[in-house]
Amino acid sequence: MEQLREWARSADEAGFPTGLPDGKPRNPVEAVAAPPRVPAEKSEREWFRAACITNIFKETSDSVSFEFEMRDGEAFHAQPGQFVAIRFEIEGHTHERCYAVSSLVSRGEVPRFTVKRVSSGCVSNWCHDHLRCGAWIRVSPPTGQFRLHPLNTERAVFMAAGIGMAPIFPMIKEALLFSERAVRVMIFDRDEESAPFLAPLRAFAERYRDRLDLTEIYVGKAGEVTQDAIADHLAGTCDASIYMCGPPEFMRRAEAAAISVGLCEDRIFVNANAAIPALQMSPNERAQ
Repeated sequence: MEQLREWARSADEAGFPTGLPDGKPRNPVEAVAAPPRVPAEKSEREWFRAACITNIFKETSDSVSFEFEMRDGEAFHAQPGQFVAIRFEIEGHTHERCYAVSSLVSRGEVPRFTVKRVSSGCVSNWCHDHLRCGAWIRVSPPTGQFRLHPLNTERAVFMAAGIGMAPIFPMIKEALLFSERAVRVMIFDRDEESAPFLAPLRAFAERYRDRLDLTEIYVGKAGEVTQDAIADHLAGTCDASIYMCGPPEFMRRAEAAAISVGLCEDRIFVNANAAIPALQMSPNERAQ
């Protein structure tokens, strides 16, 4: 039971949903991926590799990105949209949290994860207040099946609410920099100051004005985004593939809105990646 509580805390602090609203993935891309199977002889030390924080970037007043490099010098491989489990030692206690890889590692960028401060989150607050360059953390292999569809010519629509932009941002860069796709990005947040990666997204919108449409929707601190409002913004996108990430209620409404405007369900990709119980298990349990 305590393991499940820790799992729920991890997902909440990371800002990701633990799955689709009904708990049943609609297609294999939406399924929460199991972590890599670890051979029985693999030790916990080998599975969680040591990494060093090398750079810190303040994205917003409550979101910070941390770049890291692997201590063993070996490459860190991650695809846009994937996440990692990170182990922190805080005041003599070990904590594991899952965060999206928010840089385009597959194209040579330095590995990075982004942490949003949560008022009740002991790990998110510690990261903001105490995690500094030179600090050591332990990082799992990347996992998750939230990926960019391989077709190179279809239009791609990206929707993100809050810190849900973390896994979406490298997918946007992949689509813009390494394909000729038309891209539409919709940001849903409280205000401009709360929206992570807003400045580079605006720069992309200026640079790729012929094929990038950036829409910013701000609802205020107490506001919410209705399904009808999302559907209005999605009008005319039924020929596209749509990728979405954000809080559970936003995801539920966004998926329903996408279906209501005529998108086929096999073109709707929901990020159901999150902290998963297996990441809290011992190495022997993971191997079973």
